[in-house]
This record gives sequence, structure tokens and C-alpha cells, in this order.
Amino acid sequence: MNAYQKKVFLSDLKNGMFVSELPIPWKETPFPLQGFYVRSQEDIHELSKYCEYVLIDIVRSKNDNAPIPPITNNINIKPAEKDSVTKAPKETNIKPVKIRSDRYTKTLSSAFSKELKKVKRVHAKIIKSIESISEKLAKGDERALASLSKHSVALVESAISNPDSAIWLTQLESQRSDLFQHSVNATIWAIVFGRHLGLEPEVLQDITLALLLAKIGLLKQPHKDSSENIAKDENPYAFIDRSIALIKDCRQVNPRVINAIKTHLERHDGSGRPSGIPGSRIPLVGKVAGIADYYEALINPLGDQKALCSYEASRLLFSLRDTKFQGELVEEFIKAIGIYPTGSLVELHSKELGIVVESKPSTRLHPKIIIVTDANREPLSKPKVINMAESKASQRISRSLPNSAISINVSNFHFGGFSPFSA
Repeated sequence: MNAYQKKVFLSDLKNGMFVSELPIPWKETPFPLQGFYVRSQEDIHELSKYCEYVLIDIVRSKNDNAPIPPITNNINIKPAEKDSVTKAPKETNIKPVKIRSDRYTKTLSSAFSKELKKVKRVHAKIIKSIESISEKLAKGDERALASLSKHSVALVESAISNPDSAIWLTQLESQRSDLFQHSVNATIWAIVFGRHLGLEPEVLQDITLALLLAKIGLLKQPHKDSSENIAKDENPYAFIDRSIALIKDCRQVNPRVINAIKTHLERHDGSGRPSGIPGSRIPLVGKVAGIADYYEALINPLGDQKALCSYEASRLLFSLRDTKFQGELVEEFIKAIGIYPTGSLVELHSKELGIVVESKPSTRLHPKIIIVTDANREPLSKPKVINMAESKASQRISRSLPNSAISINVSNFHFGGFSPFSA
């Protein structure tokens, strides 16, 4: 319980109070996971079937005369603890995002294992290109950028064809938490997100190139990537200008790429950097790149920060809607990747641990998983697959965990079974 919450027994619960947490998992109740306002005695009666008390948000709760906001259950995710940021005044001149959910419905989806092998090869080539690109660009050699641009196109094509294989790629070399891997992972989240929004392939390619290049200005010594090699500036955002300076005159870089780099650290409420512009002035490419980059920093942070599991990261991101990020886009991002993305680690009610191997939009809370440990977290000799969306599946997810919670390499399991990958 945080400072903004208060325990209230149902006998003391009143209309207008905002229920922010239950003593049992939300998934075991019919209530919206993001919390809800008590509107009638019927709500209290329904709660009594599941618990004797609730936690209310004392900030969001209304008095008897205050209007209660309408119920919104568009996104099934529990909110994070109250953030200290005050919500920015709602900007009326921000146009709703046009979502083209039908753009890729007819895209021929390739087999997971086949696409994974392809995307792994592309991944290796991208890492190799980024490692030397700042050194070559500083010397005026654009060939490395041409190569990176070519590989980024291949990455976009693969993620469009099979998003699950691209997301699984973020689990490969999961122990590698360097700048290059962060850039590639953020790029993958952005592609999957952009695909969900129905952005054109050309736009996805520009966002991809922007995120791959955005942080090359952080490195003091090109070709060397380590925490000791990251430039320490009085202005922590100075690297953006250095990154842009290295690429602005290259033929492969168009204004949309530059704009995405410039604005991916700007925030909806104007608190971002380097310019502190509000959401109405942040281009869509910058917003998409910014959400993806932020999410990746939560689950695979650089440095000594604690990694969040996918569920915790989604909660935190959800709590920042209409403050740090445009609310509509936050909700669409979570819909795109799912609360339990492919490759994420989950604990079942039985205390066994499993790895999500398939997460369909229609069954985000009930993915297909591979159980890899017993209740004592001892690896199983024969992992087993469970489709939690099937009515016969008695297992339920208790919580999500960071992949560092066990020593098992998540990337050694795959969509169709549980044998090691072979590229």
C-alpha cells in the first residue's frame, strides 16, 4: 500500500470512492484491472462476493457531489502507484491517431522458426554495423550507414511478417545490457507498435533507423561499447546533437529520421528534453520512438537500475498516460505488445515458472506458455506447453517476473517446442 492508498472495509465504502487495488488478483474478478469508481450499492454487493475490504486511491476518489468519470475498460491493466507528476492540462489541438489496423491483416505470415532464424541473422549484422558506425561517419565514410539502413529494412520486413519472432529476439543475449542491444530492442518494440498502428513500412523504417542511430553520440570512443565509454556531460542530452551531427548530411537520412531522434526524449507534458516541447508539437514518429525507448529502459536498464518485469513496466507506463506520454498511444502500445509479451517469464499459481511463447491479441491475459521449472524452481527435464486460453487449462498466471529471476536462458526455448535454437 502506498501513501495515496487507504484500506476501506466494504461496510464503509461509498459512492465516488476509487478502488485502486483488491486483496486478490484482478484476473479472478469481473472488475476492470485499471481500477474503478464505486457507483452504486450493486457495485459494493458485487465486491462482497470476492473480498471484505479494498484499497482506495484517496487522490482520485470523489466526494458525494463531485462528478464521477465514465468507466473506461479499453485496456485491461492495473495502474501503477500514484506518480508524483501532476497531469498536464489536456491539449485540445492534438489530433487523434488514425489507426489502420487493417493495413497488415493480409500480410503473409511466415513460420516462427523460419522467421526467427532470419531475424537473428539480421540482428547480428545490425549490431556489427552499429559498433563501428560512429567511427566511420566521423571520417566521412557513409558506407556503414548504407549497410545499416539495408539491414533495418530487413528487420522491419521480418517484424511485419511475424511480430512474435521479432519480440523473441529481444530475449536473445538478454544478459547483454549494453547500448547497442538497447537500441536494437527499442527498435523492435517500436516496429511492433507501429505495425499495430498501421504505419506505412517507410515510416517504420525511418523510426527504426532513428532509434538505431539516436545514441551513437553517447560513445566517447567509437567501436567500444561499455558503461565506462559513455560520455558524461553536464547536459545529459548533449548526445542527441552529436548523434545528429554525425548523420545529418548522409543521403540515407531524411528529415523524418532526424525529427524522430530530436524528439524521442520529449514528453507529452512538456517536461522532456532537449527542447521541452509539448505533445502537440511532438511528431508521431517521435512519440512512437519515445514510448518504445522508455519501455526498453524499464525492462532492460543500462547501468545498475533494477529491471522491471513486463507487467510492472506496463503498469508504470500506463500510469504516465496523458502526463509523460499521450494516453491514447500508451494504451495502443500495451495492446500491441501484450501484458505478457512473447519471451517473458511468468509465475503460475502453482509456483511453477513458465515462458510465454505465444500471445495473441484476443487472448493477451491467457497466453500459451512453456512450463520450465517445478514449484521449487528446479528446471524440468521435459518442459511442457500449456495453452491458457483453452477452457481445460486449470493453471493461472500469478505474476510476471524479470528474466533474471532464473538462470535458464529464455532464448533456448521456442514457439513450437523447447529445443535450443540453431541459426
